[in-house]
Amino acid sequence: MSLFMVWAFFLMIFFFFFFFFGLYLLLFNKIYLYEYELFSSVGSGGFLLVLDWLGVVFFSFVLLISSSVFVYSNCYMSEDSSKLRFIFLVLLFIFSMGLLVLSPNLMSLLLGWDGLGLISYGLVIYYQNTRSFNAGMITVLSNRVGDVGILLGIVGLVNLGGWTFIFLDHFFENTILFNSLFCCIILAAMTKSAQLPFSSWLPAAMAAPTPVSSLVHSSTLVTAGVFLLIRFHDIFININFMNWLMYISLLTLVMSGVGACLEMDFKKVIALSTLSQLALMMFSLSIGMWEVAYFHMLTHAIFKALLFLCAGSLIHSVGGIQDIRVLGGVINFSPMLGYGMLVSFLSLGGIPFSCGFYLKDMVIEMYLMGDKIFFFFLFFFLGIFSTLIYIYRLIYNLLLKAYGGGMIFNYSENIFMNISVFMLGVFGIFFGSAMSWLLFDYSNLILLSSFMKLMTLAGVIFLLWFLLNNFFVQNLVMFLKMNIIFMFFSTMWFLSNLSSMVFSWLYCYLGFLMVAGEVGWGEMLGGKGFSKLSIYLGGLSQKMQYNFLSFQVVLFFLIFLYFLIL
Repeated sequence: MSLFMVWAFFLMIFFFFFFFFGLYLLLFNKIYLYEYELFSSVGSGGFLLVLDWLGVVFFSFVLLISSSVFVYSNCYMSEDSSKLRFIFLVLLFIFSMGLLVLSPNLMSLLLGWDGLGLISYGLVIYYQNTRSFNAGMITVLSNRVGDVGILLGIVGLVNLGGWTFIFLDHFFENTILFNSLFCCIILAAMTKSAQLPFSSWLPAAMAAPTPVSSLVHSSTLVTAGVFLLIRFHDIFININFMNWLMYISLLTLVMSGVGACLEMDFKKVIALSTLSQLALMMFSLSIGMWEVAYFHMLTHAIFKALLFLCAGSLIHSVGGIQDIRVLGGVINFSPMLGYGMLVSFLSLGGIPFSCGFYLKDMVIEMYLMGDKIFFFFLFFFLGIFSTLIYIYRLIYNLLLKAYGGGMIFNYSENIFMNISVFMLGVFGIFFGSAMSWLLFDYSNLILLSSFMKLMTLAGVIFLLWFLLNNFFVQNLVMFLKMNIIFMFFSTMWFLSNLSSMVFSWLYCYLGFLMVAGEVGWGEMLGGKGFSKLSIYLGGLSQKMQYNFLSFQVVLFFLIFLYFLIL
């Protein structure tokens, strides 16, 4: 038995232990706090771990997905020459996520937070080529901004008497110190969860191996910011930053959704869909629905990990082709792969009674009940409907259409890949309804008019009619391709250029000025120019000593001009 299967077995055992332990904590409303004193200090100095149902249940799902990733990697990474390095990096990644999830203070949370950023860099550059190095650099530098926010948050909490934030609920007031503190926390969460303007690193992180991408983009790195805000949910009710978070999340939702509708690369479509779902979680937090955001985070972890594993298996089998216009016929040559894709697509689209239905319908209805500004209302439904558009594109191009590649390939199903896909697929079917019964009791009374209740259904029907009518779709695509609008939306609002190329151009230009200074005007102002000036002044002095006629004439005219001016 390989090391992958051994670790998958242990992680699955830990998953069942943590999951049932989390249900026990929720049922009896208990929290266990463990402290190990490192040094004596006023208000701080101990290493704390908190075991509550929020952290324990989420960490159990991290272990579940990690177990599926190890089973999947037993085949996917079988020919890799450095499997042991891969295993250690993934285990350190899981440990860092557990430290972040189970930490009740910002000091120990910073260890997990920094560990995620550092180890994600090592995983993104795993294949060690130029593309991976560039992607790893933009990933780690973007996450460093969030690390600065956590450090400033630690400074703010120390001024309140300690690092532990779960004991400071009764101190929270709307003062300058608290606003500054939670502005730093929101900044850290935005960078880790890739909200605008820090969104460009998330598609770039796809350079990592597919098992790592399924772990990073589902339940670990990208959800760390959302989980941090869920930890602070009691505090943010009285803070005025929630409106700003709603604006940013709506812009990110529209940007990622429309960009995924225009993208042709399969893995980039999945990455942009991850970004849109993170924006929906942030939007749920901004309107005070932290339980829905937490539920969405759990369900998204299941079906997005499933979708990544299916995508990696498909791309690996066809020789690295990622264009969805070429890929197709998955349901014919691999029924298990088609089953996994269909389950994840339906959950991602929020189809009734799928895994993602129970929370997306709740978010839409709760938002429609509140106060609505037409501009934000329009942006919200544009982001929601764009999800249905790219889901329809993926279903049509991958499952309904025949394979369009010119290459003949022989796809042989692997039992380990099928086991991981089947296991996550079963969770993707039953998990949404099971968790809505076990963990989340939504007994809120929702009052909507008939128009509001049927508007979503009418919008979906109109959208399907519009997509099935190829005439309108072709004209729309032709219109977009003839304008700069297409380039604007397909490049994530030029975020990649603004995040990397602008700064590269600035540094290159400054370097050019320095080089030009060293070989050009810098030389004339330096030793070479001083040497030429000394030679010229020496020659002028020598002419004065020799009493040349030209010098006497010039001297006569200068004296004459002097007397004329006087």
